[in-house]
Amino acid sequence: MTAQSHNKIRLSTIYSQHFQDYLRSKDRKLPIVDKHIKAVNKAMSCRTSTLGLAVYSCEECGEEVHIHRSCKHRFCSRCGAADTMKWAEKTLRSLMNIKHHHVIVTLPKAFRFISKLNGDQIYNLLFKKSAEAIQEWFRIKHNLRCGIVSVLHTAGSDLKYHPHVHMILSAGGQELTDSGFKVLKDNYLTRQQFLGKKISKIFTTQLIKNHAKGILKVSEKLQDGLEFKKWLARVNSKPWVVSIQPALEDINQIVGYVGRYSKRSCLSEYKIERADEVIRFRYNDYKNTPRGEKPRIGIKQMQLIEFLDSLLQHVPATGFKMVRYYGLYNSMYKWSIPYEMRYHGELEGEYLFDEDMDWGEYEVLRKTMIKLGKPDPLYCLCCRRSMKFQQFRYEKSFKAFEYDSS
Repeated sequence: MTAQSHNKIRLSTIYSQHFQDYLRSKDRKLPIVDKHIKAVNKAMSCRTSTLGLAVYSCEECGEEVHIHRSCKHRFCSRCGAADTMKWAEKTLRSLMNIKHHHVIVTLPKAFRFISKLNGDQIYNLLFKKSAEAIQEWFRIKHNLRCGIVSVLHTAGSDLKYHPHVHMILSAGGQELTDSGFKVLKDNYLTRQQFLGKKISKIFTTQLIKNHAKGILKVSEKLQDGLEFKKWLARVNSKPWVVSIQPALEDINQIVGYVGRYSKRSCLSEYKIERADEVIRFRYNDYKNTPRGEKPRIGIKQMQLIEFLDSLLQHVPATGFKMVRYYGLYNSMYKWSIPYEMRYHGELEGEYLFDEDMDWGEYEVLRKTMIKLGKPDPLYCLCCRRSMKFQQFRYEKSFKAFEYDSS
């Protein structure tokens, strides 16, 4: 199969044609577990008659519409994009209508082998300690409780293992003494190196505690506590990479960028140019892009087995929260944000909808079609009324992949 200019290559097609051989391959390096099998099977069934066709009809004229159901798996490249859009809209409505910073905290390369061994434990620490460092700085420097939305990305745009947390950080917050609200005047937050050292310190302190408790998996050379501390001192001699962007008035762009892979695959299908024994796709080449310029587009070509190893390593564990809320945006405090201080501006590309209308299961699909200037698929233009759900029809199923790791 080769790419056609008008024909998008689906990841589900790659799975259906090659995944069984991938499971049997001796060149495969990724240990396959249930989450990988589930993600692939869900993507394979998405928007096929396996999940059933939803049948809607107009009760006046009898016109009938069939719609494929989505799998709703967060690693699915097709339905996850719609969930991401819905998340972005909901998130914007819960933020304060003030300037926000986009902060990126990257796990240093030296820690990545420990991250692969421990998975969620390291991700949890990266989430918690990066937010903890910023909240502490806000308390000491400004006597404020800030708001943070953190989203974990484990992949770079070229699918390399690159864990980092994107943070939407309020440039202001609630005063700790009288509960009033204050907006910081300066668009500059603080020195990136200072914040990097602060995060490094509290992250490392907790890592040592986990090592002492015996709950941290490390290589044989680092089993001894003293050797582990010496190793940490060496790797922490280089500063952590923390990017702090100037505060922006319009937070639409930040929310859209930060949330782009929170509920879908880390590779957009429109970037795939070729898919047979070799996979070729486009990616943002930040390494060779001059600072301040729009990312240059690079081309990456990988053998099929290497590609599936690289892609599927980013499937999140079942139940793991890729998005977390801290400070004022945590459920404990967000109620205290006055209504008049919340974001009420129009979302990018948003159209006015009847908020009292029951949009049903296909709300995102219907709104998306309207935004594109197309008719609402579940609205009868002839009778001027919404269609009603009638039944699900199941026509055929595919043979799901199974894998015995033993």
